[in-house]
This record gives sequence, C-alpha cells and structure tokens, in this order.
Amino acid sequence: MANYTNYADAILDSKKSALFREPPTRRVGEEQQEGAEPTDIERWWDDVDGQGTDVDKAMRAWWDVAATFGHVALYFELPNGTPEPKPGEVVTAADMGMPVVRAYAPLDIINWLTDDDGNIISIKVAEVVQAKSY
Repeated sequence: MANYTNYADAILDSKKSALFREPPTRRVGEEQQEGAEPTDIERWWDDVDGQGTDVDKAMRAWWDVAATFGHVALYFELPNGTPEPKPGEVVTAADMGMPVVRAYAPLDIINWLTDDDGNIISIKVAEVVQAKSY
C-alpha cells in the first residue's frame, strides 16, 4: 500500500513552534502594581473572540490558516450595546461591548467591494451554522 508523507505539515509545524516558542511581551502604559485592575486592552487580550480565547491561542490558530492559504482575513466587530451581566454569569468580550475577532480562510470569502483607491470596503463571507438537531 502507498504511503504519502505530509512534508508540508512537518515544515509548517517546525516554523510554528519557532514562531510561538516564547510568548510575546505586551505592555500598556506604565508598569502596573500586582493585583491592579486590568486595562480594557488587557481584558480584550484574554478574550479576543467573545468565546474566551486569549490572543496567544487565537494567533496560533490564525497562523495555521495563514500558513496554509497564504493569508487569513480577520474581521473586527463591535457588538451593539453593553448589557449588564447577571451575577455569576461568565462575562466575555462580546458582553462587555469590546471588539470581537472573527477569522475567515480565503475559501470563506465569497466576494468583496473596493473603493476607487483599491481599499476593501465590504466583504461577503460564508459562515457555518451548526445544526441544533437532525
């Protein structure tokens, strides 16, 4: 039986491990005291997609798509309104009115519009909707 080694996967895994070996250092403003209230950007870094994914994990996932297809489209969305969370409820970036990021592979981008200068002004994407039941 034939055996097909996936050399591209090994190469991309090696590059990814080198890129993400050390986590980046992120600083905002002055040095903060231990236990100080995090800034808005620090809270967003802990939940970039409104589903609890921190920015480091998200960047690794986005890199996989970008390395495979050559690029990834990141769409930043600010939800309408900021409802008050109920006591004991898990609060996400989307609940706090913070931007949420949606990543799209090039295969998900159906069409786009540009202005006279060639800047993208609108993108039409396909999104998968999970079935609630069959």
